[in-house]
Amino acid sequence: ILCLLEILNRELDQSGALKSDPVIWQKILENVRILIIHAGGDSRRLPPYGPCGKIFIPVPGESDSALPLTLFDRLLPVYQGLPCGPSNSGQIIVTTGDVLLDFNPADVNYNHKGIIGLGCYAEPKEAKNHGVFCPGQNGQVRLFLQKPSPREQESAGAQNRFGQSILDIGVMHMDAESAVKLISIGSLQIGKQGKLEWSKPFKSLIFERGLDFYRDVCCAMGTESSLEHLKKYSQTTNLKNSLPLLNRIYEKMSTVPFFVEVLPGCHFFHFGTLGQLINSGSELMSKLYGV
Repeated sequence: ILCLLEILNRELDQSGALKSDPVIWQKILENVRILIIHAGGDSRRLPPYGPCGKIFIPVPGESDSALPLTLFDRLLPVYQGLPCGPSNSGQIIVTTGDVLLDFNPADVNYNHKGIIGLGCYAEPKEAKNHGVFCPGQNGQVRLFLQKPSPREQESAGAQNRFGQSILDIGVMHMDAESAVKLISIGSLQIGKQGKLEWSKPFKSLIFERGLDFYRDVCCAMGTESSLEHLKKYSQTTNLKNSLPLLNRIYEKMSTVPFFVEVLPGCHFFHFGTLGQLINSGSELMSKLYGV
């Protein structure tokens, strides 16, 4: 959200448009494509790469410079190959920087309005460590679950007839209208420096406690979501006692159309911990060089 707010302020400064009009915010975002790759957390589980961030971990592969290939170098071409959304709707892609995804971007369809997450089928035991989409009709999401147990997945109807769940692979697409709603969670106002900023209570809360996009935002969306569902998953975040903010998030985001695009084939290498660094690095070496 901070990245989006900074980008919007920059575009507003360049255009000289009226900064207090949400219609203008949406029109500006409708004319841009934005890729936000976050660095994969604060690296507490991967301390050797804390200074640079997990996204700059050296990984196997051929490099055309004296510097080794990094996770970022391998990620960027995949995300740059993703298709555009509907015309004149804008596109913001938000994705994680500690997972190397192996899929064909041409298999992705971004023709829906709203927010679209990418997923792949996985066994419930694997999906329990990630986000899980509960699919509805025509690709719409009924509920989003974050790190649910296999029993929770079954109870929510997340599993298909083969006993598989749709695992969130960490790539979220949103159009301009959805992005404006997300940014507006914090009651935007014009600050002393003439830039858009959040109201003081929201700004203080976010900087002190943080906001988990998956538990605090995605769990607010879906055709069967409810405020109670959001509160249940927010019990594991720092916003669990911030009911006014949770109410605000639900008010803004529950009306956003939410879809899942299931990839026909996808493999991912997770680099979130030292153990995963070794295992995923070995798997990648085997895939590239057969060793």
